Amino acid sequence: MRKNEKAILFAVRVIMALMGLAAIVFVIISMVTDKVTPYLAISLGLSASANIFGCIYNRKRVLKDGSCENRSIS
Repeated sequence: MRKNEKAILFAVRVIMALMGLAAIVFVIISMVTDKVTPYLAISLGLSASANIFGCIYNRKRVLKDGSCENRSIS
Protein backbone atom coordinates (compact mmCIF):
# COMPACT_ATOMS: atom_id res chain seq x y z
CA MET A 1 0.00 0.00 0.00
CA ARG A 2 1.41 3.36 -0.99
CA LYS A 3 1.77 6.28 1.37
CA ASN A 4 -0.97 8.24 -0.41
CA GLU A 5 -3.42 5.35 -0.12
CA LYS A 6 -2.69 5.04 3.59
CA ALA A 7 -3.41 8.73 4.09
CA ILE A 8 -6.69 8.47 2.18
CA LEU A 9 -7.71 5.38 4.15
CA PHE A 10 -6.91 7.15 7.41
CA ALA A 11 -8.94 10.21 6.35
CA VAL A 12 -11.92 8.05 5.39
CA ARG A 13 -11.82 6.24 8.72
CA VAL A 14 -11.60 9.53 10.63
CA ILE A 15 -14.57 10.95 8.72
CA MET A 16 -16.62 7.80 9.37
CA ALA A 17 -15.70 7.86 13.06
CA LEU A 18 -16.69 11.51 13.40
CA MET A 19 -20.01 10.90 11.67
CA GLY A 20 -20.68 7.91 13.92
CA LEU A 21 -19.77 9.90 17.02
CA ALA A 22 -22.07 12.73 15.95
CA ALA A 23 -24.88 10.23 15.40
CA ILE A 24 -24.40 8.85 18.92
CA VAL A 25 -24.38 12.37 20.35
CA PHE A 26 -27.67 13.19 18.61
CA VAL A 27 -29.25 9.99 19.95
CA ILE A 28 -28.18 10.93 23.47
CA ILE A 29 -29.51 14.47 23.00
CA SER A 30 -32.86 13.07 21.85
CA MET A 31 -33.03 10.86 24.97
CA VAL A 32 -32.09 13.68 27.35
CA THR A 33 -34.41 16.33 25.89
CA ASP A 34 -37.32 13.95 25.11
CA LYS A 35 -37.56 15.48 21.63
CA VAL A 36 -37.43 12.62 19.18
CA THR A 37 -38.34 14.36 15.96
CA PRO A 38 -35.31 16.48 14.96
CA TYR A 39 -32.47 14.74 16.76
CA LEU A 40 -33.32 11.12 16.04
CA ALA A 41 -33.79 11.84 12.35
CA ILE A 42 -30.44 13.62 12.19
CA SER A 43 -28.69 10.75 13.98
CA LEU A 44 -30.21 8.14 11.70
CA GLY A 45 -29.24 10.18 8.65
CA LEU A 46 -25.67 10.58 9.87
CA SER A 47 -25.24 6.91 10.65
CA ALA A 48 -26.75 5.88 7.32
CA SER A 49 -24.56 8.28 5.37
CA ALA A 50 -21.44 7.10 7.22
CA ASN A 51 -22.28 3.48 6.41
CA ILE A 52 -23.00 4.27 2.76
CA PHE A 53 -19.79 6.30 2.49
CA GLY A 54 -17.78 3.45 4.01
CA CYS A 55 -19.38 0.82 1.78
CA ILE A 56 -18.75 2.82 -1.37
CA TYR A 57 -15.12 3.48 -0.43
CA ASN A 58 -14.45 -0.15 0.51
CA ARG A 59 -16.12 -1.38 -2.67
CA LYS A 60 -13.91 0.86 -4.81
CA ARG A 61 -10.83 -0.23 -2.88
CA VAL A 62 -11.60 -3.95 -3.27
CA LEU A 63 -12.37 -3.62 -6.97
CA LYS A 64 -9.17 -1.66 -7.52
CA ASP A 65 -7.12 -4.18 -5.54
CA GLY A 66 -8.68 -7.20 -7.21
CA SER A 67 -7.69 -9.54 -4.40
CA CYS A 68 -11.15 -10.97 -3.90
CA GLU A 69 -12.31 -11.19 -7.49
CA ASN A 70 -13.43 -14.78 -7.19
CA ARG A 71 -14.05 -14.55 -3.41
CA SER A 72 -11.21 -16.90 -2.58
CA ILE A 73 -8.34 -16.29 -0.22
CA SER A 74 -5.01 -16.41 -1.98
